[in-house]
Amino acid sequence: MSMSNSQDAAIVASKTHKILFENEKVRVLEVTIQPGEIEPLHMHPYKSITIVANPATLKYFDKDGKVISEVQVHGTTWTEPVELHSTENVSKTPFHGYRIELKD
Repeated sequence: MSMSNSQDAAIVASKTHKILFENEKVRVLEVTIQPGEIEPLHMHPYKSITIVANPATLKYFDKDGKVISEVQVHGTTWTEPVELHSTENVSKTPFHGYRIELKD
């Protein structure tokens, strides 16, 4: 997936995506989305494992603002690269998790 730096979650959504570690093989992001918070449009160019520390219900929007899905995010999941999207925490509690991106 091609990506410009302006679309990278760690840059455009840096308020919610903090880089904890990065090298040429992996990047580890800490993701925190407060209740009612809506992230700016961003993408995830790498396959990843997400480990949820504090579950929440998240609403996902495509680049045109249309709802893609609304899901209770919990546990540990495998994710393929994710196209341009934004996310809203529709819960009353913060979402908190870790995304381990594999740069292969």
